[in-house]
Amino acid sequence: MLMATCYYFRSISSAGEYTRRVTFKIISFKGWSCNAMVMDDPNKTPTLMWSAGPTVEPPKPSIIARRIRNAASMQAARARETPEGCAARREQNAARMEVLRARETAEQAADRRARNAIAMQAARARESPDQAVARRAQNAARMNVLRAKETPEQHAARKALNAKRMQASRAKDALQETASTVGLSMLMHDDVMRNAVLATHRRPVKKRKDNGDSVIIMDLDKQESQEHVVDLTRSSEGGVLENREGSSKFTFHVN
Repeated sequence: MLMATCYYFRSISSAGEYTRRVTFKIISFKGWSCNAMVMDDPNKTPTLMWSAGPTVEPPKPSIIARRIRNAASMQAARARETPEGCAARREQNAARMEVLRARETAEQAADRRARNAIAMQAARARESPDQAVARRAQNAARMNVLRAKETPEQHAARKALNAKRMQASRAKDALQETASTVGLSMLMHDDVMRNAVLATHRRPVKKRKDNGDSVIIMDLDKQESQEHVVDLTRSSEGGVLENREGSSKFTFHVN
């Protein structure tokens, strides 16, 4: 399910205070991604803690060298492997993976998928055009082998799953088009959007009393294990989420 609405982003910097209209698009749950888009000035991007996706620092040269050595050693071991040994190794790996997946909580599974997506994105960025072509060819060959082994029941199940995914994708596109046509503020109200924003964070939202005011603590940067304190207050403009930490101050007015 996709939800979208408008916030007014007020940034307080050394140059003074200015207000910009920002659109948030929030997709799915657990694997939520929250994208911010400046409507009034496309040349400026708000520095929101949750607007940018997780970033990956480039590995150190020593780490790259170690990975190359490990890959060469693994490749040599695979070359010495017999077909029976290869099959036994794959069976052991599959059994071990099944045990690990069974112990995994929903939050751990979401974290694993997020890490895998980041690693995959970084690998794609390092890929040369020739490597990309070779990878696609290998994937196509592997897919053809899997399709040949597929039973009629598996084929029908795969077709049904693909149809559901396509339907969900088209529904998401239709809602985006509707939002841009009729206006985002008509699609939802304060509570829905606030809950959606809070749901984007993988850790549970914690609340505490600070000087008599209700304070919400949200983990906006889980990859750095940071927690940020955010005030939830009421004003004539509606609900307000205000960050009280860091050098860049920002406030969200929920319409």
